[in-house]
Amino acid sequence: KMFNKCSSLETIPHMNTGSVSAMERMFGDCTNLTNIPLLDTKNVTNMRFMFNYCTNLKTIPLLDTGNVKDMGSMFGYCSNLEEIPQINIENLDDMGSMFSNCSSLKKIPKLNTGNVTNMIGTFQKCTSLEEIPLIDTKNVKSMYVTFSNCSSLKTIPKLDTSRVSSMSSM
Repeated sequence: KMFNKCSSLETIPHMNTGSVSAMERMFGDCTNLTNIPLLDTKNVTNMRFMFNYCTNLKTIPLLDTGNVKDMGSMFGYCSNLEEIPQINIENLDDMGSMFSNCSSLKKIPKLNTGNVTNMIGTFQKCTSLEEIPLIDTKNVKSMYVTFSNCSSLKTIPKLDTSRVSSMSSM
């Protein structure tokens, strides 16, 4: 929670984060933050709520996310976020609400979601999102409100929902 709720913070200096393993809520509620410096995230396993409510953030730098298991609400309510860089989520288990309320997000990169079990609200209220890339949902157990209120969404890829137990308001 290093910079959590620093609502006046606009920029962050370069930091040595090479030995950090958890960045949960690190920049959460930094509503005036416009730029994130390149961060060494190779050892991070938890990025839950990392940029949640960073409402002025437009881009995210390329992050090494190969060891991350939890990205729940990572970009939630980043209403000015226009694009997401290619991120490695091959070890990710939880991406619940990861992009929820990202109303300026028009597209996302192809994501390796083969190990994800939770997609509750992942793209909920992404009102500018027009398409979802092919996503592997074979291990997903819950997709409750995953695409709810995605008013610009034209197509979604074929989804394997054989293990999904909750699809309410999907």
